Amino acid sequence: MRRWIVIIFVLVVVVAAILGGTLQILQSALPELQQQGVFPFVVATGVTAVIANIVIAVMQWFGRSPLDFLPEKTLRERDPKRFRLSKSKDPVLLSEQTKLAGKLEEFEWMAVFAEAWVGVQPGEVRAYEDLGKALLELNRLEQAKEVGKQLIGLRKMNHRGYSIVGKASMLQGDTYEAVKSFEEAVKYVEPEFLSYIAHDLAEAYEAVGRIDDAIATMTIAHDSQSMESSKPFLKSRVEHLKRLKTQISP
Repeated sequence: MRRWIVIIFVLVVVVAAILGGTLQILQSALPELQQQGVFPFVVATGVTAVIANIVIAVMQWFGRSPLDFLPEKTLRERDPKRFRLSKSKDPVLLSEQTKLAGKLEEFEWMAVFAEAWVGVQPGEVRAYEDLGKALLELNRLEQAKEVGKQLIGLRKMNHRGYSIVGKASMLQGDTYEAVKSFEEAVKYVEPEFLSYIAHDLAEAYEAVGRIDDAIATMTIAHDSQSMESSKPFLKSRVEHLKRLKTQISP
């Protein structure tokens, strides 16, 4: 806020100085312009152009665009028909729309439909899972953590609630909280998803400096991965961690 006050103050000073010089120039040509009846038009046009150019230059200097200040259309305005669907009380429809939005990577719509789904079926685990995923994608991390905790409350042995909290915590830089959450997730994860959770836990271990644990866990992620196309990446992560260990070992 203080930064923008300074910017506005400087902008006002600069505009005033330039306008003063512009008016002095115009005054020298005042008699001729008045005779032609164009003086008011010239002044108005000149003042507007000067102010607009100064504003644009200052905004670009601070990495902003005039378009940044145009109001973004709401979801209701973008697609009124789809927005009306989000007001449905039919859990099947809301579930289908949530999945469709996720498939299309339209995460704003996914969050809207998933939240409506939660409202209609407050005990439906899948609705919370999809809402948490959408909020993570939208970087609405505090909300994602809250949804993850609600999911844990609904079904303690569901790994996805812990995973959502862990991912949000990692993105917030709270690596110790992430470790705790991913460790809980590993306890309850189904075998087919173990590789993904183990990878996230290994990354969290690395972030807090537990390199031996990171190597062991990333190895589990590699060995439990059924997709051959993913194994080279996980193998490279194991090798990276081993190199890191040699670098920090006395």
